Amino acid sequence: MNKNLISTALFFFTLYTLSGQTSVQFIYDNVGNRIQRSISVMIQVVSNEDETSIPETEIKVFPNPTEDVLYVEWHFPLGEGGIKAVLYDASGRQVLSTNLQSTITPIDIIALPSGVYWLTLVEDEKRIKQFQVVKK
Repeated sequence: MNKNLISTALFFFTLYTLSGQTSVQFIYDNVGNRIQRSISVMIQVVSNEDETSIPETEIKVFPNPTEDVLYVEWHFPLGEGGIKAVLYDASGRQVLSTNLQSTITPIDIIALPSGVYWLTLVEDEKRIKQFQVVKK
């Protein structure tokens, strides 16, 4: 191998964001020229494997998209703890949480900014269903 190639010093510089989910890596040669850049982004995969098997017709979320109120309707027996609705924004931050009181429960989202949200329904600490919701 070429001696100059072997003696060329490469060093790595990695910058991490505060969330720890994205990293940018730069590779420089021995004179300081950037010769490579790579960006790594970690994403959270939402799987249906953790969900209880409930047919789509048993739970309805409407209207979708909505401007002010979102309704959750279900037609199946509840466990002792009832059903909790948790709303997450696109970044995964919880923005709302409420217990569903009746078979058709309104959820007021008028104060939230427009965007895409994930409504997760939880029964007895287990996710039973997750819906994508669009707020106009």
